[in-house]
Amino acid sequence: MKILFYLFGAICAALAPTGVAIAKSTRLQTVNITDRHMSLEGGEARLYRVSETGRRFCRIEVIHLGETGQWIYVFDFGPTLFAAERRAISYNGYFTDPNRKETLTERTTLNSPEGRTKLSKDFEESRTFFDARRLAKCSRD
Repeated sequence: MKILFYLFGAICAALAPTGVAIAKSTRLQTVNITDRHMSLEGGEARLYRVSETGRRFCRIEVIHLGETGQWIYVFDFGPTLFAAERRAISYNGYFTDPNRKETLTERTTLNSPEGRTKLSKDFEESRTFFDARRLAKCSRD
């Protein structure tokens, strides 16, 4: 199971919806969502405080692993959600198979009406994974 989460940070960073290189991020909390029966083959959610040149915001990254695919969510927010993305990736073979081929099968962002509705709902659910004090801390200096 550890190998599944080893690449989590790299995957989510590559999929960050802002498209801007992150100057500094501090992980505030990690939650195993497998225990919440939310992911078929495992899953994890992470809360970050992110600092870029001249601005600070919070980021939640969530990955749901399945036998033949994964779903990755990235939410950037301050007082309100300002960027979000969901990617569905399918693969032939199992996640641990080094010869598997990955295919992006879906990409949803806040830019579409469907994305705004769905991702806003997913964001609100994802926020519940984390301790309220840590959520508040991510936006403070």
